[in-house]
Amino acid sequence: MNKLSLTEYRFSLLIGLLIFLLNSPLKAQVGVPVASIHELDGLVQMTPQQTGRKLVARSGSFLGEEDILETGKNGRVTILFRNGSKIRLFEDTKLSIQKALEANIVNRAFEIEIQLHMGSLRANFLPGQQIASIQTPQAKIKIDGTVFRMEEKPVAGTTISMTEGKLFVNNGVSSLELLPGQRLSEVKYLDELSTKLENMKTQIFMNLTPEIVDLSEFTTQKMTLTLQLADLKSSKVVRAPGKVYLESDFYNLRLPSMTTLDSSGFVRVPARIRPPRVSDKAFDGQIVVRAFLDSARHNLHGEGSLVVNTQGTQPKRKLLIDASQGTAHSIE
Repeated sequence: MNKLSLTEYRFSLLIGLLIFLLNSPLKAQVGVPVASIHELDGLVQMTPQQTGRKLVARSGSFLGEEDILETGKNGRVTILFRNGSKIRLFEDTKLSIQKALEANIVNRAFEIEIQLHMGSLRANFLPGQQIASIQTPQAKIKIDGTVFRMEEKPVAGTTISMTEGKLFVNNGVSSLELLPGQRLSEVKYLDELSTKLENMKTQIFMNLTPEIVDLSEFTTQKMTLTLQLADLKSSKVVRAPGKVYLESDFYNLRLPSMTTLDSSGFVRVPARIRPPRVSDKAFDGQIVVRAFLDSARHNLHGEGSLVVNTQGTQPKRKLLIDASQGTAHSIE
């Protein structure tokens, strides 16, 4: 075998290094988009890591590792990650993406680390192949397929409210598993977390008419979604008007992304639904609709969650969510 020249040897080392990096299970995403910006309202600014210059964010803008996003006094914005998870930032909030890694496997896996410097957000992290966490000055939150809301205030500390899934919270002295219907209120770094644990007191209650939707009919059907803000224990009406953000995981459910509770905390929302695509073999008949108040001043109110009771496709499934007891289970 002929000996390699110094140039050939260096070239082979470079090729070997490139092959190693390309096949590494987790690849850093510095400069590579891991999320995009949508549904802006008011002033929203971003600081890309590559330039370090603050600029006005626009719908469709991309976010990468070490980028910073900030909302103004009346600003709100949605961050959509590549794996489908979403974060909604409310007014006067500053957030940065500390780490964004992606596994180079058949089914993509993500590792996401976020820093909430100040302000408040609502998050919907999808269950599955991802490792996600949020760090605040007071605590670190590990996310396990979870819908939750949190707020960071410079003096008061960190507040976290749970809707679905599980959160694992750690601060300087203790750790705790937070479950649906529970809240950690104004946690500081040296607080014993168990002393800050409480049950959520109010929530958006949701009802759907008709109660059962037959998806065997290949036509568009009209529905009415009713929202009412109420006390969880007494079911008494809570009179608090405000904008409500609506979302669903079903592509053929048409409803407005925003609505407004009136002075009595009530609203009716028209919706339309069509059967799933014929090619959609994964659809199991379960459709989730969620509603949350779209402002930091409503952080104490829990969000609503409804699973549409369907028939005509797969066997009926109904998910019962009891925020007052912190339980969620399905009925076949």
